[in-house]
Amino acid sequence: MATWILFGKLIGVAITFGFGEKRCRKNLPLGDLSFPMIDAESAIAIADEHIAAQPVPLAGYRMVRYDPQDCEAGWFFPYGIECDLDIPESEREMFGGASGFLVHRSDGDIEVLAFGQLSDFGLS
Repeated sequence: MATWILFGKLIGVAITFGFGEKRCRKNLPLGDLSFPMIDAESAIAIADEHIAAQPVPLAGYRMVRYDPQDCEAGWFFPYGIECDLDIPESEREMFGGASGFLVHRSDGDIEVLAFGQLSDFGLS
């Protein structure tokens, strides 16, 4: 039986026999393997669906996503909340929360990122 484990940019492959002893192990660079990857257009469509599924934060406000930042792992979309009310900016509500979300290049999965995680993906 062969098993594999993903380690960043390497994939570890181990072959285990019926009696449980590992006979060989090899780390292969991911560049030699083909995985399904999504493109920027698909990432934007996934991001728009994600934003549309978010609850309305408060009457008169709406969740938005700003333009994506490309990084090795995928595309980072900063969150935003915009006010649709005709009131002065000084009277608008203030919101806090996650900085945005990443649409992973490898499979289109979404990962919500806190501000402190941005540097892990080479983002600022």
